[in-house]
Amino acid sequence: MRDVSSIVAKKQAEYKALFRDILRDVIDLHVHVAPEWMPRRQDCIEVALDARDAGMRALVYKPLGSFPTMGLAYAAEKAVPDIKVFGGLVLDYPVGGLNPMAVNKAIEMDAKVIWMPTMNAANLTEKIKKGVSTYYSQYGYTKASELKEGLRVAVGGKLVPAADEILNIIAEKKDVILATGHISPEESLVLIDEARGRGIEKILVTHVSGPIIGATDEQMREMAKKGAYLEEVFSFCLPFYDRQSPQEIVTAIKSLDAKHFCLSSDLGSYMNPPPVEGFKLFIITLMELGITEQEIGKMIRENPASLLGLA
Repeated sequence: MRDVSSIVAKKQAEYKALFRDILRDVIDLHVHVAPEWMPRRQDCIEVALDARDAGMRALVYKPLGSFPTMGLAYAAEKAVPDIKVFGGLVLDYPVGGLNPMAVNKAIEMDAKVIWMPTMNAANLTEKIKKGVSTYYSQYGYTKASELKEGLRVAVGGKLVPAADEILNIIAEKKDVILATGHISPEESLVLIDEARGRGIEKILVTHVSGPIIGATDEQMREMAKKGAYLEEVFSFCLPFYDRQSPQEIVTAIKSLDAKHFCLSSDLGSYMNPPPVEGFKLFIITLMELGITEQEIGKMIRENPASLLGLA
């Protein structure tokens, strides 16, 4: 008969050691913090303190359908100098949608990431209407008036003029990351093609397999082939959101190779674990499902560092 107690003790010892250093030098490219129009679990300084205490290397604060986060990043890094904190701009209606002037000014203020539309993306608004996403359909904060006309980055396989102008601005700044936001996989493929043609190398496909994006295996392969990093996040796996199976994420990583992926928490909402603790749970979950420690390291340290210019 197996000695269950010794097996349990061994496993507990392994996890204790793993949890102690699991976030050492890790980068989270997708964190939501207060103050913001949506209720957040922690503010910009509280998250930075948690990350610093866990030994993390850097954070990126992402706005959701609201205003730029460079100021929050500046305040957090000044208050917690032992960790790098970056901010960025999301191109939703509150900043004028696909607004080249907003992009230009954000970059002048050290925006590290420019996200295409999120809450106001046509792809998301259409899926909300269809009830594809449990969270965004039933518990989301997008008003009915905002669902009348979503923002499109590409139509008929071609960029809309404003998106074209925005890519030209980003192309001049080699250290700025272009992220796809909540646009459709089809739009993302057009965007990636056009971005690469302009010499933009730092491209991140936002939560690529999540229900509100839903890129197919073939689409993910094409995105990776074109040179984009694919982001997978923990938030969609949680009960209040869409309960995406973590196994789907594992399958995608194993199918394409970890070298193409970045892992992020996408946490910060009040109903979820704090971002730093949640990121630990995400990593442990994926490892239990077969992702190796080496693969994890590539997706939470090496690849994000390359995007942020910290490699």
